[in-house]
Amino acid sequence: MNINPSEKRPSVQYLGESGLTQPCLQAICAILNSGILPERATVVTNPHNKHLFLFWAWGFIPLIVIPSGFKSGYSGEGAKGFALAICLVREKSIPIDGVFIEESIFDAIDKGKLKYADDRIFKDIKIGSKLCSWPWYDWVPEDYEETLKRGLLWHHVYLHRYTPTNTVYMAITNIDYFNPDVGKKLRLAEDKIRKADQTEEWQNAGLLIRDAWIELSQSLCDKENIDTLDIEKDKVIDRLKKLKLDTKFFSLAKASFDLSFKVQHDRKITHGVAIACVRSSIFVMQSIVFKYLDPKGNLLRRP
Repeated sequence: MNINPSEKRPSVQYLGESGLTQPCLQAICAILNSGILPERATVVTNPHNKHLFLFWAWGFIPLIVIPSGFKSGYSGEGAKGFALAICLVREKSIPIDGVFIEESIFDAIDKGKLKYADDRIFKDIKIGSKLCSWPWYDWVPEDYEETLKRGLLWHHVYLHRYTPTNTVYMAITNIDYFNPDVGKKLRLAEDKIRKADQTEEWQNAGLLIRDAWIELSQSLCDKENIDTLDIEKDKVIDRLKKLKLDTKFFSLAKASFDLSFKVQHDRKITHGVAIACVRSSIFVMQSIVFKYLDPKGNLLRRP
């Protein structure tokens, strides 16, 4: 049997779809969470600020190409996805280098015209690329990496693409920035009122809201260095009083917290009341966070 010599050459594997950010991000996430990490990553850039990724030595695969679902130099999805991709790779401590190449060579890689990892073009890229050093102000916003460490970056960038109730989930995401544990409870509560059709589940949503208020009020006090050792865990209103909130915010917070008790304990609670309980708390919490905290969760000084 005759064997074609080309069949012995190491093949290039393509993952993702050229021109589409989301499939390319999903491909990168699949690689990074597979349990086997590539030895290095190369960002390949053309003269029009389009980017593709090369991942070298991923298990038995010598080279993976993630095509050009990314672009920099503007504020659209491609640029946000590009910054996110870089941060995701950095999180795994994979060395990242970069190289700029002419458009014709870029297109040949991007369109899958190069089939083998030992192609001269790939060898030249590997030799000519230079290790990238942080920070990359032109490519990655300063706050992205910190947000990634808190497990919120993917949610922050792409949440609006997948949630039918945008305003509610975006409000929860804003609260996430201050306290992810509070955000998690709110998200579970919202899911229960959206998907469940039984009273017990609506009551559980009330319990989650109560716990979210307990945790948020304590976190706010901690931010302001307010001593709460004399306040019992479930005394949310007492902690809110110490925060000296605006009267309207305090009244809304108290009403929302009180409603969570009603929902939690009332076996005849209606779906409408459960919805009011969950969403009023979400929006009141967001208002407090917006008024007293910047997007990084730092307490703003009041005059």
